[in-house]
Amino acid sequence: MSFLSKNRQKVSVFVPFGVVFTLIWTPFYAFSAENSNKNDLKQLEIAIESGKVKENSLKRTAAEINAERQILNKQIKIAAKQIQQSEAHLSSSEKKLKTLSVEENLLNQKYVKRKKILATLLSALLRLEKNPPPALLTKPDDASNALRSAIILGKIVPEVKKQSDIIGHDLANLKQIRMELTSQQNELIRNTQALRKQRNVIANLLEQKLTLSSKTQAEIKAEQQKMASLGQKAKNIRDLYRKLEQQKKIERALADKQALAREAERLREIEAQKKLLELAKKEQNNQSVKRIETNLTQLKKPPSRQKHALVSFANLKRKLPYPAQGHLLKKFGEKDTQGRRTKGLTISTRPFAQITSPATGTILFADYFSNYGHLVIIDVGNNYSILLTGLGKIAVLPKQFVEVGDPIGIMPKTAINLAQNNANSPILYVEFRRSDKSIDSAAWWRAKLSRK
Repeated sequence: MSFLSKNRQKVSVFVPFGVVFTLIWTPFYAFSAENSNKNDLKQLEIAIESGKVKENSLKRTAAEINAERQILNKQIKIAAKQIQQSEAHLSSSEKKLKTLSVEENLLNQKYVKRKKILATLLSALLRLEKNPPPALLTKPDDASNALRSAIILGKIVPEVKKQSDIIGHDLANLKQIRMELTSQQNELIRNTQALRKQRNVIANLLEQKLTLSSKTQAEIKAEQQKMASLGQKAKNIRDLYRKLEQQKKIERALADKQALAREAERLREIEAQKKLLELAKKEQNNQSVKRIETNLTQLKKPPSRQKHALVSFANLKRKLPYPAQGHLLKKFGEKDTQGRRTKGLTISTRPFAQITSPATGTILFADYFSNYGHLVIIDVGNNYSILLTGLGKIAVLPKQFVEVGDPIGIMPKTAINLAQNNANSPILYVEFRRSDKSIDSAAWWRAKLSRK
């Protein structure tokens, strides 16, 4: 065999081997790539499904917490209303008790006076009995004495009867008043006990609400420190409002920045889901296509922002309840103890009286401030705000949304500023403001407070 023929044989053997190798490797590579794509898609689907399960779980948890929070809010509002009703009943019982005590004292004085008159009359009768007038038959010369004695006797006996009847009537009245006094004292005890229980109930409810707050303890503490810092830096109320407005602008800018970042993330997620959808369609995986399309539909919906609908504050005239049970001491524009014109209302309350929000809004400030003591400012919209001070304890947090009747704090046992009130009872100061100016709140209250 020639050299050429030998080499031809070698080549003929070699070439088919290369072709065979190529033919075998090419479909294997394609098959591997196909499997790889399928595996990638499967892993992505698993990751998406896992994320969706977690997201749904978090949504359910958030919904459950929100539902529980709403129930708590209703219970807290009811409890606050019951406390204020109990405070009103207690004040009424105390007033009745005081009136009855005065009546009892007056009747006692009258009774003592009548007893003295009756004693004098009876003493005169006894003297007449011991020294009766002489008989006209035996001593006709003493006719004048006998006549005088008869006249005196004729006057004394009816007067004795009259005074006896009056004393009997007074004694019956005194007995009735003492029975009413006992009844009022018992009612006072019952109302006091009920009030104590209701205060314990609301304290527990507020504690539960705090644990359900979406904010962490660290966030709450940070907010409180921020408020304390603002309160320390501000020179007066006007300066505090100015600093709060500056803070609102900073927070609004930060919120806008965060919203833009969330929107950018949402758009990136939409693009990623679109690529997955294309891949799923190529693989003709109908189940995956359907799932990804559902995800895309959800993602394309603009995110909903929780907004609280506020009625225009100017339209709430004659509709707002007072924040506390009590008596009006000073109205807007009246002179205080130092001769200055007041810019709000001063209300005398019971010790530890429950204070509720007179309007719906957002807590702008809730902390100690200068000589105002514990101060709460509620932003009620349209550049209006309500300022309440003189509280002993605050039950709200900055940025918290409150509705009419929600508890915002309690009063101290006695007045914080004794110069305001000679009776030493707690004093709540309420001021309405528009922008940075105080305004008369008289047009907004739906009822009138009685003067003390």
